[in-house]
Amino acid sequence: MATSNSLLGELLRVNPAVLEEKYRPRELSSRVLAPFIVRLDGVGFGKALHGFNEPRDIRVHSALLSATYTLISRYSFLGAYVVSDEVNVVVYPQAPYNGRTEKILSIFSSILSSKTSTILKRTLFFDARIIVVHSIKDIVKYLLFRARVGLGNYIGSIARRRNLWVKQRPSLREQVSFLVENNIISPLDLASWKALGSSITWSEKKIARRDPRTSREVVVKRRVPVVAVGPWKLIEAVNNIKL
Repeated sequence: MATSNSLLGELLRVNPAVLEEKYRPRELSSRVLAPFIVRLDGVGFGKALHGFNEPRDIRVHSALLSATYTLISRYSFLGAYVVSDEVNVVVYPQAPYNGRTEKILSIFSSILSSKTSTILKRTLFFDARIIVVHSIKDIVKYLLFRARVGLGNYIGSIARRRNLWVKQRPSLREQVSFLVENNIISPLDLASWKALGSSITWSEKKIARRDPRTSREVVVKRRVPVVAVGPWKLIEAVNNIKL
């Protein structure tokens, strides 16, 4: 049986510099330039959030918005779009960690997971992926794509709970018309965060304060978060990007 002295001796014989040179090239790593999108998806939220309202609960949405604010304010990103259990972060103007994808993905998912779990008092996880974009138009299209998926999932959840269209599902437009005409959902539901999600962006606000050095009142500008239903407020901010 190995003694503590022999185990310690084995460790002391290891040359970290040599092994660093051997194993560092085997680490999977890449770099990405801003702007790009990081999408974070909740893992197994249906089971983990058992007991919350379905298909979507304002407590969960509020927690996601709070966690997302923590993320985008930490790095001063342009904004994000939150729908269902996913968060789409527009990384701009700069990529953190010199654009190292492994750090971006692991740290972003860690921030979102820990913050959301703390608020909702459940153990929650997010996976993360990077979406490379080639133009402003590309970012806009991606945000509309995720909004369309979020709307479809919302309508689909309602339909499943009522056993509608089990064999063949009509177009989303037809599903929406049927649900509204039969008072299953209201037009207000379709215009709410439940169906459309929410954007978080920034606005400048002028604040009057007293300069402690001169005791004179001065006006300073502060960035304040703005939350709006749907992806359009974020799309507006994206369209103002100067590449």
